[in-house]
Amino acid sequence: MLDIASQEREELQSGASGLRQTGATCEDLAERPAVEAAVAAECALCVADGFTWVALRRCLDCGNVACCDSSPNQHASAHFRETTHPVMQSAEPGEDWRWCFVHHLTA
Repeated sequence: MLDIASQEREELQSGASGLRQTGATCEDLAERPAVEAAVAAECALCVADGFTWVALRRCLDCGNVACCDSSPNQHASAHFRETTHPVMQSAEPGEDWRWCFVHHLTA
């Protein structure tokens, strides 16, 4: 296990993992600037099913608010798979970062 952890750490440090650094950009992020976070947002699907979420994300194409991947149901990722809307923004107060599902970039 220690060898695997060391290998993963080396891959992350070298950039070989396929993840991009925060602050990079792509055409999807460039076309979808950050918007002001919604007040009193909720994941409607979690509410309907009686679940609570960890954090919320807002689709910058249609405005859908859904729970993050740390939440049990991962509705934001499911929204991307269903619609192919590429960019989600944090819907948490005080946060304006965005994530591109297509290019795996955070801005």
